[in-house]
Amino acid sequence: MSVTPSSPGTAAPVGPPGGPGAKVNPLLAGPFLDTSGALRPDAVRLVTPVTIFYILAIISIGFRVWAKRIKKNALRFNDYAIFIAAAFATGYLAICWLGKFLSLNLFGTD
Repeated sequence: MSVTPSSPGTAAPVGPPGGPGAKVNPLLAGPFLDTSGALRPDAVRLVTPVTIFYILAIISIGFRVWAKRIKKNALRFNDYAIFIAAAFATGYLAICWLGKFLSLNLFGTD
């Protein structure tokens, strides 16, 4: 455990909360974690448009499938490719939201 001086003549321990013997969740430890507790503005600027366009994309996919059912057209390869792309977009959105709520440093260090 390293110590950093907080004021002349005193030293504050630097380490996991709870002391040196406390267990640290391995999912929340690493070089990308910002433990300051404040949500970075970069995270908000990333998550907001991604979420909005994701919702619009899912709605448009729903309308596409609905229109094909009304016209009684079969789903083709490009429809299935859209479903696969939506699955990947769901994963990306999950990563963005996890980064927002866990305060992951998605943009490097300042």
